[in-house]
Amino acid sequence: MKKIYNVFKYFKIMKGVTMKVVVDGMGGDNSPEAIVEGCVLAQKEYDIDIIITGQEDLNKKRIRKI
Repeated sequence: MKKIYNVFKYFKIMKGVTMKVVVDGMGGDNSPEAIVEGCVLAQKEYDIDIIITGQEDLNKKRIRKI
């Protein structure tokens, strides 16, 4: 998750710019748990729009747990 945060720090500089980020929710060893958790944390901290792709039911289930 540290790598995700390093990428998202860039967005703080871009104030006033609407940005959408698309993330593969099924693209990791600990997916979708770690991926979705990182996306939720980044969205809260940097106020950006994130679209998570993958199995919708699994992604929604994980979002509800966070």
